[in-house]
Order: sequence, then C-alpha cells, then structure tokens
Amino acid sequence: MCGLVAYRAVLVAAVGLMPKAPAGAGARTVAGLISVAVIAWVFRYLARTMGELGRAAAQNPWDSNTLEWVALTPAPHGNFGPALPVVRRGPYEYSVPDESADWAPQTKPLSARAAAASH
Repeated sequence: MCGLVAYRAVLVAAVGLMPKAPAGAGARTVAGLISVAVIAWVFRYLARTMGELGRAAAQNPWDSNTLEWVALTPAPHGNFGPALPVVRRGPYEYSVPDESADWAPQTKPLSARAAAASH
C-alpha cells in the first residue's frame, strides 16, 4: 500500500499527472440521483392511489371449501371465536351431486336431497 501512495506522490510532484474521473462520471451521478427520485415518487404515488382506490375483498372471494375462509377478519382469539365450526365434509369435495350450487363449504349442511345422493 505504501508503494502506491509513494508512486502517486511522485507522479503528482514530478510530472503533474493526477488521476482523473472517467468522462461523464458527473452526468452518471446526476442521472442516478434523478432515477432514484423518480422511482421513489412513482412508488409513493402508486401506494397512495392503491390505498385510496382499493376496496375490501369479500370474506371468501374464491368460494373455497376449506376452513380458513370461515374465520373472521381480523381473526378473533382462537381464530374462530367462541364456537368452533362443525366440519361436515372434506375440504376438496366440489360439485356435490344434487346440490344447487357448485360450491359447498365444509361448514354448510347439505340439502336433504344432496345428502341422500352422496351416501
């Protein structure tokens, strides 16, 4: 390390040479700062816009059958509140025969006709 310092001192003193920054370094620095500022502004704008325009989704927007969609949002202590849900079928039983809707969550009792057809 000492050799490099001494070499640089000799160049500066004897020849008057000073290492220069590459051409355009200042322009690149300014362009980088402008880019960071623009990205920060776009992020802030999108965060504000999406926060104001976004609407709350339904409790079960995909009509899923599994129990996590039965829990309230925000979830109370114990996830389901004072009473646990009664599970009546498996989580992947879609298209229950003789049921009016294609979606049949685990906690919903089947109609008498569908219950008779499924057994």
